[in-house]
Amino acid sequence: MTKVVLISGSLRAASVNSAALRAVRRIIGRTRPAASVVSLPIGRLPFYNGDMEGTGATPAVAAARALVAGADALVISTPCYNGAVPGVLKNALDWLSRPDGASPLTGRVAAVLSASPGGRGGIDAQPALFDLLDSCEAITVEHPPVAIRWAHQRLDAAGEMTDGEAVRALRELVDATFEAVAIMEEQRRSVRERELHARVHEESDPVGEASRQPVREEGRPVQEEGDRPVPEQEARPVREEARPVRAPRGPVRAAHGTVPPAPQRAADAPSRASVTSSSS
Repeated sequence: MTKVVLISGSLRAASVNSAALRAVRRIIGRTRPAASVVSLPIGRLPFYNGDMEGTGATPAVAAARALVAGADALVISTPCYNGAVPGVLKNALDWLSRPDGASPLTGRVAAVLSASPGGRGGIDAQPALFDLLDSCEAITVEHPPVAIRWAHQRLDAAGEMTDGEAVRALRELVDATFEAVAIMEEQRRSVRERELHARVHEESDPVGEASRQPVREEGRPVQEEGDRPVPEQEARPVREEARPVRAPRGPVRAAHGTVPPAPQRAADAPSRASVTSSSS
C-alpha cells in the first residue's frame, strides 16, 4: 500500500495551500483507494535547535520523522513569503533533515506545488523549495509548475478547492507522483536482485575461477596446454555495477495557464516557477 504524507507550508486555518492538499487527498481517495494519505502538522514542531536535538528530539519531532520515514511520497504545498518559502516549512525540513546520515527525507519521493491569492500562484518559492529538498537528498518529481494563482477564487462555499482547472492539474500531479514511486520501487527492486545474484554467485564460487588460474604480469589468465583460448568477452566482470537511480519524471500541467517565469535554478535546471501575499 502506497503511503503519502501531505505537508502544507501555511498555518492559517483558511489556507489555500491546505485547501489544495485536501483536494489532493480527495483525488487519491477516488483514483487510488488502496493508498494511505496522512497530513503532517508542521506547526507543532519547535524551532530547530542543535542543543535540543542533542538531548533528544521532542515527541512532535520524533513523530514527524517516523511519519516521513514510513512514507512512499510527500506532497508539499507552499505559499510564497517575500520570494521564499515560509520559515515554518524551512524549520520542518531542517528537523527532517536530521540526524545526519539518517534523514527520513533521503531517497523519499517529493512533489511540490504552490497556491496563492496572488497572480503568480506562489511560484517564486518553488525553486528554493526544490533546492532544499535536493540538499536533503529527496527524489523530487520533475514536472511543469503547478502554481495555483487567484486560489481564493477557486474555493467553493465550504472552503474546498473544487475548481475544475485546478483539480485537473492536481490530479496530473498525483499521477506523476505515483508514477515516480513506481519507478523508484522498480529500480530498488532491480538493485536488490542484482545484489542477490552477486551474493549467490560469490557463495557458490567463493575462491573464483580467475584466482585459481596462473596469472601473467598484465593480469590475464595464462592459457595452459590443451586449453582453448580465452575469448576477450569472457574476461568481463560477472555483473555490471548497479546504475544510479534516476530522478523520475511525470507529466503535470500548470493549474492556471501561463504564469510569469520564476528565477532560474542553479546549474541550468528548468525553473518551476507568486507574489507575496498575507493570505496563503
